[in-house]
Amino acid sequence: MDPFKDKKECAWLTKVSSMKKDEICVSPKIQDHCIKTCNECRPPTGQKCEDKAGEIKIGSKKRTCSYLVNITMSTFKTRKCKQARVRKYCYKACTNCISQTKI
Repeated sequence: MDPFKDKKECAWLTKVSSMKKDEICVSPKIQDHCIKTCNECRPPTGQKCEDKAGEIKIGSKKRTCSYLVNITMSTFKTRKCKQARVRKYCYKACTNCISQTKI
């Protein structure tokens, strides 16, 4: 099954049942393309909804994950967050996931 065969946009995933969304988002191709839509509520197994401390090379400079949160050029952010190492290091900044903190 290729969910991209009909060239649907990621927003389409927000309208399907959570079971169907989970089934579609298993694909690494879809995970990378629709990162915010697929991971909005819960990160993949073993990944916490948080950014790591310290700096990582983003582009030509070392930066903290807050750089991605504050950046205004969304195409730059999207492109950098598609890189697995940046996405894993700055997971919360890249996906806008919501931490499930207990009160």
